[in-house]
Amino acid sequence: MKNSIVLLLIALIVSSFLSAQIKIGDNPQNIDPSSVLELESTDKVLVVTRVTTTQMNAIVPMQGALAYNTDLQSVHYYDGTQWVSIGAGAGGPFTTDPIENAVSTVVITPLNGGSNFEVAPNSIRTEQIVDGGINGVDLQNGSITGDKLTNSSVIKEKISENAVGPHAIQRDSLPLSYFLNDVPFLTAGDINIVSNDPGNILEARADGVFYNDTDGSGGTDDQNLTLTENVIGIEDGNTIDLTPILGSGGGSTTINSTPTVTVAGTGTTADPYLLTSSGGADGSETIIDATNSTIGVTGSGTTANPYILTSNAADVSFTPAGNTLSTNVQNAIEEIQTDLDGLSAGGEANTTSNQGSGGVGLTLTKNVFDLPFKSINAADTGILSVTDDTANNEIDIDIVPATPLTPAKDQMLITNSTNNLVEWAPLSIPTGTSGSIFFSDGSGGLAENNANLFWDTSFGTGGALGIGTNNPQGKLHVAGEIRSEGYNSTFGTEGSPAYSFIASGSDDSNTGMYRIAADELGFSVGGNLALTVDEPSTGVTKVVIKESLEVGASVTMAVLTTSGATTLDDTHYTIILGGNHNITLPLASSVTGRVYIIKNVTVNTPTISSYIDSIGTATTTIGPGVIQLQSDGTNWQQIN
Repeated sequence: MKNSIVLLLIALIVSSFLSAQIKIGDNPQNIDPSSVLELESTDKVLVVTRVTTTQMNAIVPMQGALAYNTDLQSVHYYDGTQWVSIGAGAGGPFTTDPIENAVSTVVITPLNGGSNFEVAPNSIRTEQIVDGGINGVDLQNGSITGDKLTNSSVIKEKISENAVGPHAIQRDSLPLSYFLNDVPFLTAGDINIVSNDPGNILEARADGVFYNDTDGSGGTDDQNLTLTENVIGIEDGNTIDLTPILGSGGGSTTINSTPTVTVAGTGTTADPYLLTSSGGADGSETIIDATNSTIGVTGSGTTANPYILTSNAADVSFTPAGNTLSTNVQNAIEEIQTDLDGLSAGGEANTTSNQGSGGVGLTLTKNVFDLPFKSINAADTGILSVTDDTANNEIDIDIVPATPLTPAKDQMLITNSTNNLVEWAPLSIPTGTSGSIFFSDGSGGLAENNANLFWDTSFGTGGALGIGTNNPQGKLHVAGEIRSEGYNSTFGTEGSPAYSFIASGSDDSNTGMYRIAADELGFSVGGNLALTVDEPSTGVTKVVIKESLEVGASVTMAVLTTSGATTLDDTHYTIILGGNHNITLPLASSVTGRVYIIKNVTVNTPTISSYIDSIGTATTTIGPGVIQLQSDGTNWQQIN
């Protein structure tokens, strides 16, 4: 029975191998879908059967069989009828027979490592080179010199413009007759412009070329010019009148002396015009008639005796206002001074705390009349009393002694509903259970509901508020659902989170949620940080599990089939290559621990950012199959 089971297992294993693909060596998980047997290694090779020539010829295998011939030191394959050296192939051995040429021009010498091809000297001539077969890039710089060119072999059509500079032209090799005067540079009338006398030459200078005939005759352009007013005189007798081209401001101007401005000089460079001023004033002068003016004027207006204006307040007009009747400043001042003296004499001088009884500035309104403010008796202490003095048409304000209230306490100021006057009234405080919180009953009274709103003074230090319960277990205990627009707490640590989840009667304050930093929350369990939720960049949320994770159901991960070259980020997990698409990985140092699964179902080997394969070799290609990569913080590592 045991033997039967063993045989059955062997049969199953063998049958599975008969129908499976086999990969030997590196990356056994990556095998081309079309391979039955695949070898991959960087330090091991496949060794085929090693036989001599006699042994090889005695074997008649299937077509395609391979063997290494130790006598000929080459690999042979069986083509169905004979063994053929892979080096020789179907073409047979090389020969050096002169079939196309008169003599052998190429010599082939068999060597241990292959064959040597040797071209005989002068065996390749122009007739062996097709037209256009050798281009400029095929010629070594400086390889063709002048002695390699035949006479007249380079015609002018073969020389490009500006290809030959002045240093490449031999002196005296180009006579003047070789140049064409096609501009023309010199016309027939210019032929005699430069005579052949010694020293008569034209030279190129910065200020141009100048020809000067110094004979001084009237027919030359060497003339002396003179200027008289606006007329230019020429030595040969002609004149040029410049008057028509002068502007509106042109012409001559005559400057004459005045009693205050003296003109000297003749207007020449040696003796220019010179204007000298004497006397006069610095500006306009206003003459004041002291006889008909209310302002007195003394002085002559000179520097030594300047004008001096004098006046008095009686000469200055004044517009009366209020109780003041004067029409000039002097009388108005005297009128005000009289009022001030009266205030001082009555013992009621104006001070910062006493406006006085003179009626200056401050009034109180009685009906429609302005009543003057009289006085406040500051000698007493008590309450402020306002009395309507109808006899004198005044309002008297006094401080009178305070009268004790009856009863002496628990009074409040309240508006009397009868006459709308504010008066003292007893304060009615309802009695209730200690800790009761009163609220309006909607009918002008107060009510309490200790079962749903209660302040327990016996809880901890300072008491606690219960909502929905009269037995609070914390500073604020709500029995029921809480709805809020938001919560704000800056407190919290790993061992004492700000929002803890405590069962009734337990002390589990180290389990809950707290704010670690901006845009980062922490969840603690038993005082240990188990999970964080972070937003490292805008729109990107990262959940980090600090403790072990147990998944009791299926896990959904991101899957992408590429349609072109793809750069991976935190939105990718499984990548299926849809073609010969290159993959770019993020920097390993920025995504420590991240895992990617990449499946290549194509026959291509696209490139990928460098990773360390399963045997420790840096690799930048993706072979057929599946690779799993994980960042160790420095490199991407293949982990399958």
